[in-house]
Amino acid sequence: MIQCGYLLDTNILSLLTRAKDDPGRLKVQTKLASLDGVEPLYMSAVSWGEIEYGWRSGAKDLLRDDDRGLLSRFRTLTVTQNTGEAYAEIKARLFNKYAPQEMRSKKRRVEQLKDPLSGHELGVQENDVWLAAQAFERNLVLVTGDRMRRIKSVIAAIDTLKFEDWAGNEV
Repeated sequence: MIQCGYLLDTNILSLLTRAKDDPGRLKVQTKLASLDGVEPLYMSAVSWGEIEYGWRSGAKDLLRDDDRGLLSRFRTLTVTQNTGEAYAEIKARLFNKYAPQEMRSKKRRVEQLKDPLSGHELGVQENDVWLAAQAFERNLVLVTGDRMRRIKSVIAAIDTLKFEDWAGNEV
């Protein structure tokens, strides 16, 4: 299946807000320049939430305005019902592979409907699962500086979600 663009993880987007001579920022800018509008570039509404939280937690108003200007070039993806279904598939695969064995019994699975294991308990960042779901749903390359080993291990069976690291962290 042909990839239809790139979804940039929050950690990649945040590199664009660093000092102009920051090596991570320069790597990401170089990659963006090489694409030169050929492929659509997206950011998730989930990333907007993470970034907005950072701004509201103490960023100076001037930085907030500058950062918004930089990030406005990316199309924003919303969370849809299809995203929710992709999220559920990835999270179920994570549960089946990484939940404690005693949680996987039929009796204990019913408890998961009321009080599900968190991403933390499964060894993943919950927002990373949402981003992977959005990339999977729309057949986008997920650009991240995170390793996402557990998510990759359960996605490998699906084999349509691709990952790239434009910051050079060897994802």
